[in-house]
Amino acid sequence: VEAKEATGDSHTAEWIKALVIAIILQISIEKFCGIVSDSTGNTRLARQLIICKFPTIIALPDVRHFLSLICKELAKLDYFEKTVKIVRGTIAFFHKSHLGIKQLADALKSTRETRGLEAIGKTCFCTIVHACASVQRCAPAIQKVVELGDVKFELSRQTQDFAFKNSQLLALGLPIAKAVHCLESNDANANNVYLLVHAVMLEIEEVVRNPNNDFPPETQEEVLGLLNRHYAQLFDPASPGNIASKAFIAAAFLNPS
Repeated sequence: VEAKEATGDSHTAEWIKALVIAIILQISIEKFCGIVSDSTGNTRLARQLIICKFPTIIALPDVRHFLSLICKELAKLDYFEKTVKIVRGTIAFFHKSHLGIKQLADALKSTRETRGLEAIGKTCFCTIVHACASVQRCAPAIQKVVELGDVKFELSRQTQDFAFKNSQLLALGLPIAKAVHCLESNDANANNVYLLVHAVMLEIEEVVRNPNNDFPPETQEEVLGLLNRHYAQLFDPASPGNIASKAFIAAAFLNPS
């Protein structure tokens, strides 16, 4: 892996294009079949400029980034605002308080839980899902820590509401996190993208429509609208802000299995 020191440069589409083309020519155009990037304005335009110069290269969006954005938007829904705030606050406390860190570690040992709380990061995909899952599995240990401070832990309506909404958010986010993990495999290809994205969309739709999951009608509409918008971006060339590539459909069609 080679990195270029360019802190003082303006990373425009033309700048990225020139950098990438120089590397392509150095290695040989015949050895490149595709180019992948996220879909921010400059990288997306650079991708298009490069394939205009080299039509044999297929431009592809970073689908892991695409799926992670869906995850972030789900977590930003008003319905989950308080839930995410509690998750962030809980993790922040146990990561900053030395006493809290020690007490939680001891409590985790007593509950035989080997994994602790996971922070919400900015550079990794779907960390909000991992964070919510970590709070859920560490809840018995957290209860023990609370009780050490002479505070009686009561199963109140607010406690139940948080636990339920956290489980709802996990039900929506886990299919995405699992798909992202699969796409990080060295063996993943364009066919896997097509199949996994459709599997994610279908599973989330089933979760949100399932009456047992008790999503309010307005939240159901928000989630389904979000899914439809992002699905169109990836597979409909006519949609606003599309990042569509026919390579995904072609790969799925040509897959013998």
